[in-house]
Amino acid sequence: MFKKLSSVMLAATLIAGAVSTASAAEVEVSENEVAANESSEISADSSSEVGSTDGIFYFDVASCGWKNYADSNKNSIFCHIYSCDGAGNWTAWQSKGEKCKYDSETGIATYDIQTGIAKGADDLNNLTSDSKYLIMFSTGAGSETYPILMNTSCYGDTVMALDGTTMYENNVDSEKKSLAMKWKNSSLGAAKTITSTGKIQGDSLAYGETDSTVLASYVIAYYNDADKLNVDLVKGLLKNLNVTASSLMNDVAYKNNEGVKAGKISQDDADAINKAAQELCKKVFEEDVTIPPEPTKQSGSNTTNGNSSSNSSNSSKTSSSSKTSTTSNTVSSGQDSTMAVLVSGVMLAAAGVLFLSRKKREF
Repeated sequence: MFKKLSSVMLAATLIAGAVSTASAAEVEVSENEVAANESSEISADSSSEVGSTDGIFYFDVASCGWKNYADSNKNSIFCHIYSCDGAGNWTAWQSKGEKCKYDSETGIATYDIQTGIAKGADDLNNLTSDSKYLIMFSTGAGSETYPILMNTSCYGDTVMALDGTTMYENNVDSEKKSLAMKWKNSSLGAAKTITSTGKIQGDSLAYGETDSTVLASYVIAYYNDADKLNVDLVKGLLKNLNVTASSLMNDVAYKNNEGVKAGKISQDDADAINKAAQELCKKVFEEDVTIPPEPTKQSGSNTTNGNSSSNSSNSSKTSSSSKTSTTSNTVSSGQDSTMAVLVSGVMLAAAGVLFLSRKKREF
């Protein structure tokens, strides 16, 4: 009888030990699995996102050939951010709110938008994923980079020289030229504009802009300058821009309406500009167009929205999370099955011990 009880106790001990071991193994695997999943998810997020540091921009001073100057004037590298439409509250040119921190060892200057926000540049605190902002860097000696488009997906990215030699003409002062720039990772480039000499500079359209709105801005800026709006010059521009007479007239009228609403221009000035644009269309396109009483904001298929990078990152995150969830379920199911088999095996072994004990007593 004692032997029988000992056998039963031994079987029970084996069952309890096996269950405990299996549970411990499951916990260990589960913890390892969570750690692995967290690690792979973090890695996926880091690799899928262009910018990993909110509100931080880097500038490769060395790529512009300005390193010697910066090494001797570490506090004279500035970052200027503003809206493409000129609206908003931004930092003043080369003010304390635009100062960058320069590292002479790397030749990299760092700008944190909190520097400007602390000085009252409220709109730096409201940047969005739309590529409707411009960023440029300058030195205290007067050197400037040509502004390029920017949005929140550019956080943590680096602005660097396009090739170190290409220069763009300033869109207001043709006497000034600035070094062409690019992002290290983002595809956003220089915003397409038409300079005062009628040259098209840049190749990226800002959010909400089309070739037609770019030409409309030029017409509005120089509506009373016959030299800048001569027929041959405008026809030359049209060779590179996909613009119709009706779209140009609509965009000029729309921009003027918005200007009147914002108090930037008077209604009389808006009417004069609209009339000049109407006459220009007749000369250049050789067709009559009417000034729309209620122009609408157009968005062409070639409008750059700047959201593709952000969407791509979100897609990668979703995909990563989905895969992690699937893997977790699979591993969990495998653990449950292994544990069930193990417990069943031990129970069978215990049953065998009881069976042998019973057989021994029968003999």
